[in-house]
Amino acid sequence: MLKFFCFIAPLLLIPSLLTSATLSNKHLLVDVEEETARIFISTIDGKEDVEGDERINLLFFDKPPSSYTVLYVHRDAITFGGERGIYIKRPVAIGDKIETIWEDKTVNVKQVVEFVKRKNTRTEDGVLITYTIKNISKYSRTVGLRILFDTSLGEKGIYHFELPTGEQIRYETEYLGDDQPRAWISKDTKRNPQHILRGVIRGELVTTPDKIVFANYKSLFENLFSYRIRRKRKFDYPPYSRNDSAIAMYFIPYYLYPGETREYSTILGLSGEEEYGEDVVEIIQIEEEPGVIEEIIEKPEEIKLKENIDLDLLNEELERIKRIRELIAEENRLMEEMNRILEIENNILKEEELNRLKEA
Repeated sequence: MLKFFCFIAPLLLIPSLLTSATLSNKHLLVDVEEETARIFISTIDGKEDVEGDERINLLFFDKPPSSYTVLYVHRDAITFGGERGIYIKRPVAIGDKIETIWEDKTVNVKQVVEFVKRKNTRTEDGVLITYTIKNISKYSRTVGLRILFDTSLGEKGIYHFELPTGEQIRYETEYLGDDQPRAWISKDTKRNPQHILRGVIRGELVTTPDKIVFANYKSLFENLFSYRIRRKRKFDYPPYSRNDSAIAMYFIPYYLYPGETREYSTILGLSGEEEYGEDVVEIIQIEEEPGVIEEIIEKPEEIKLKENIDLDLLNEELERIKRIRELIAEENRLMEEMNRILEIENNILKEEELNRLKEA
């Protein structure tokens, strides 16, 4: 692999951290680079039940980080955080989140990076990455996304990726639609197979992509749009890149009306089948003191109408309210019809895109 590899110590003042927003807990460190808003993740103490997984890079470290996101806006590919737009808010740690807001002339994009807990054990060993895209133009636009993660653990081992079913991925591979796995795994099969990065494809907090592709990093880097795999090609791109793997998650563009938003989320975490999820809210039943409810029912507060009401004025106001309700009902009917038409257009667009991906 033709890349320089190093680990970022969380308390070390090296140049990347001087220009980055950082979050850390006892398991993980997350770094969002200030100039590009690109994300890097490493372990601190890692999993409590795993030996020797301290200070392990889970994504490849470079300056800027090599994992990044591409926006698909009206048949154009725009790199999030790139020179074609401006920062409304550069990456900044606010409480337990790192927020970034960037926009170009058509879309406003908010990236939020935060730790997320397991559903039952409440272990906080996952990173939730969310993009909220808003159409700020005057016209309807098709908007989609590609998230590219430059992995590194599998490049030390026998195979680069693994699925929860045990299937090993040694060559370029893609999965579409319902054929996509629940998750993908990158691990060091040669030195320590317990060193694991796990990406969630299906789950409570994530947006399932339309397609995922495992391929050489440089090949994906040079093809911003849909990449055509070669099924027997390893993760090489001779003579420029060897044994260098990555995963790309594609979200097919959908129409957004002016002012409309759409959200995409994904999770990277450590090993373990337990799902990530929201806190479970415990419902506590409060016992009422005897007689309190009965007293409220038996002694309702009296409601009195004001005297000397102008009945003509009242009838006129009621008629005006009736007309407003009729206008609202008509507007709702028109909106339902527009939504129906938009849904048909989105289904056609998605079907055409899926057919194009299958033919590619």
